[in-house]
Parts: sequence; structure tokens; C-alpha cells
Amino acid sequence: RPLPPVHINSTWVGNQWMPPPGYRLYETRELQDYFRQHSILFIGDSTARRQYATMYAMLTGNPKNLLVEELNDPEVIDVNRMNKSQEA
Repeated sequence: RPLPPVHINSTWVGNQWMPPPGYRLYETRELQDYFRQHSILFIGDSTARRQYATMYAMLTGNPKNLLVEELNDPEVIDVNRMNKSQEA
């Protein structure tokens, strides 16, 4: 039986996303193991840049003690924000 769309019956409790019935949460170690063998290409605007930086911090962080503050740190999610290139 197919799973319901993610936006149905999912919610946030504090900083924790709670998926709808039938979905599961993955531990940091599981994500690190998976993406060690796969590649992702992020294309987009500042939202994609922030998603990339968050994923990078999560995939390179300590899987036993990864804090939300580490993922939300401006040095992580705003990396290269002010570096703008100029046309020649």
C-alpha cells in the first residue's frame, strides 16, 4: 500500500519533525553510511545553499552527538553568503 504524501499528518514538535504514519526517521549514522556511497547535486538559490551546508554539517559531524545548534550555526548555513563574484 503506498505511503501518504509527507505533508499529510506530519508535524513539528520543537525542533523535531515527526513524520506521518508509515514513514521513519533516520539516524545520523544511517545517513552518513548511505551518502558515503551516493552523490547529491544541489541546484538553486540560497535555500539550496543552506540545505547543502546543513547536509554537509550533518554528514561530517559526530553521529553520536550532533546538536541542532551546530546545524543552525551561521558559519554553517550562511557559508559563502557574502562572497559574490563580479562579471569581468
